[in-house]
Amino acid sequence: MRCKKLLVALLTLALFLSASADVLPQFGTATANPVTVAHAADSDFVITDGVLTKYNGRGGNVLIPDSVTSIGNEAFYYCSSLTSITIPDSVSSIGNQAFSACDDLLTVEIPDSVTMIDRMAFYYCVHLTSVNIPDSVTE
Repeated sequence: MRCKKLLVALLTLALFLSASADVLPQFGTATANPVTVAHAADSDFVITDGVLTKYNGRGGNVLIPDSVTSIGNEAFYYCSSLTSITIPDSVSSIGNQAFSACDDLLTVEIPDSVTMIDRMAFYYCVHLTSVNIPDSVTE
């Protein structure tokens, strides 16, 4: 009698586990959707007197607004979801650690209007594969 009860309990458990296996992945697995942004909304940027002081967007491919004349210190600091940045011709300088620790940043195109890039602007951008620094940069 004891063996029968044990066998019934084991079979019930086996049926429960096999039925649960179909349901559990739906609730227990999160899938990450890569962020792809053709351009960020103006509200994603904190701009004071032409200086972009902070980016609050989701990352991806970001286009800085034409109203920006300078990228401030640590403006994109630790924006790990940033993959590429388009800097407009209106920008003349890039501040200290402006893009530091942007882990997923792959490419940066710096326009000829930029004359100054401060120290450690791209520090610890571990996946950065391409930066175009024009001859106009003298500092």
